Amino acid sequence: MVNTSDCPGYDPLQKAECFKGHGCVMSNMYPCEFPYGKLIVKSSEHAYQYDKALALNKPDVARAILETDDGYAAKRLADEKFSNRNDKALLKHWRVNQGVTSLENILQSKFEHVEEFKEALIASEGKLIIEATYDTFWGVGFLEDIAATCRPEYWPGKNKMGMLLMKMRDKYLGFPNEFLEESTIGSKLDIKDDESDNNRPPDATR
Repeated sequence: MVNTSDCPGYDPLQKAECFKGHGCVMSNMYPCEFPYGKLIVKSSEHAYQYDKALALNKPDVARAILETDDGYAAKRLADEKFSNRNDKALLKHWRVNQGVTSLENILQSKFEHVEEFKEALIASEGKLIIEATYDTFWGVGFLEDIAATCRPEYWPGKNKMGMLLMKMRDKYLGFPNEFLEESTIGSKLDIKDDESDNNRPPDATR
């Protein structure tokens, strides 16, 4: 476990901005209305789950997702509707190949229309942005107590969400180079991708 100063991945001087859950503006679960295409969505999680449903050609589910009260409810509905093995296999492929692009587009719209989100990203200049959840695709695989001081080489998760946020921030600030190269993440570990987006623990909330 990467949780003590004895671990080679421990770096107490690491500059990190960790986020998790609906109380943090960087999270997909943060409640905020903004336009996405021709839609007005209640959170970026609503938009992501909507795109996921359309990818499976389920427009009725997509519309129902938009009507849910919050991001957690949007994800629960999608998980319930797409729980069979075939859907999970299709969604795993979609997540890796189109889902990241979908979320990037969603976050760009959020950045353009949600001022507190834009301000938070700009304020994180010079820091690693970390989704501190057990999710090993969107997050780093650790909660904040470990994630904040664990170097990227020892993350079991890919931190795809954090990478998208840093990419958007640094592009806006005019930095030409990647703040963190993706090949660095987990380079000291033998990492295997998680089976599907539906295998996340309940607290693995973007």
